[in-house]
Parts: sequence; C-alpha cells; structure tokens
Amino acid sequence: MNERSDLCDELRDLLAAYAIGAADDDEAKRIEVGLSDCPDLAEEWAALRGLDGEIAGRVRQVAPPPHLLGTMLQAARMSRRRSRSGLGWAVAAAAVLLLIVTNVFWLSRPSTPALREMTLPTAAEGEATGATGRVIWTADWGEAVLIAQNFPELTPDAAYQAWVRRGEMLLSLGVFRVDETGRGMLAFDATLLGDTFDVLGVTREPLNGSPGPTSDPVVRWQSS
Repeated sequence: MNERSDLCDELRDLLAAYAIGAADDDEAKRIEVGLSDCPDLAEEWAALRGLDGEIAGRVRQVAPPPHLLGTMLQAARMSRRRSRSGLGWAVAAAAVLLLIVTNVFWLSRPSTPALREMTLPTAAEGEATGATGRVIWTADWGEAVLIAQNFPELTPDAAYQAWVRRGEMLLSLGVFRVDETGRGMLAFDATLLGDTFDVLGVTREPLNGSPGPTSDPVVRWQSS
C-alpha cells in the first residue's frame, strides 16, 4: 500500500467526527484537502452528507465528550480494518450513532429515557449466512438506526425493507442495501415504532420497496 493510500485510509477514520463537527481544526483541514485527492473519501463524504439531510437536520448537534467520541471512532476503525469495501459502512454507521448518542448524552435528563436497543435474530431467509440485525433508537428525539450484518447478497434489482407491526398496523421503516460483506444500515423515524410494537423484521423486496412483505424475513423479532 503506498503512502497516498495510507493517508486516505487515515482520513477515512476521521470522517465520522468531521461529519458531526467534532474534528479539530487540523483534522478538518486535512480532510478538506483529502477530499480532492482521495476519490473514495469524497464518495463516502457524499454518502454522509445524504445522511445529514435525513438525520442531522432533525436534531441539535453538540460536541461529544472526548471519551465517547474515542470509543465510537475506535469501533469504526476496527470495523474498517475488517472490511475496506463499500461506501464506508462503518463510517456511516458511526456518524449516525454519534448523532444519536451525543444528543441523548448532553440533552437528556434523569426523567428522559435512555437509548433503547434490541437484537433482531436470524429468521428463515437469513439462516444460510447467519444474518442478524441491531436496532438502536431514542423515542424522545425520534431517531433510530438499524444495523444489518451477514445479510445475503442482493441482486441489482432488489433491496431489503424493514417492517414494524403494531397491533393490526403494518408500517414500512424504509429500504436499504448491503455491501458484499452483508453489512448495511437504515436510518429511520423512531416514532414509527410507537411506545410498543409486536414484530420488527426485514424482508427482501424490489429495489424501491413494496406496500407489504412479499418474502419470508431475513431477521425477525417478535414480542413474547
């Protein structure tokens, strides 16, 4: 790996902090220069700016405490070492989680619910690859993220769609795709989950989604 490639990889590790305004002045300048020299970095930055429109515009951003920022960015670096492919899945996930966690950390009070988290176990369509999902959300701020791992590969005309069932009501949480390692992420409005829900799952659907599930779930959680 050459020196330029090493530099671009180093800057990718700082991109999540830069995305939420947590990079220091020196780091910010290095990233801004790198955006013109590292095509992959520029592509990931464009993806994060898309997330900014979806999430960051709905919450007040604040600088995270150093220990929290360090923990999240270390997780992003570890994930990146395991897989350098795709549009920076780990960086995008870290940026979204940082937005959620730092807003709750600074703005919540003892009377405010903490982050909620749940695991979506493997279902029929995900058994071959050991697919799992993780959902993290905070109802007060209306922010949620679903993190998919080990999902089966999709054809170009397909996507994954997340669903929640509340009583007789079935709601779509949105569609997403995964990279070649089976990793993907969906940011969605946490208010769709309501106070309680009965089922949360993910199915394989056409690229633009379906009005309702048309296949068996890849991952699925159901209340007991």
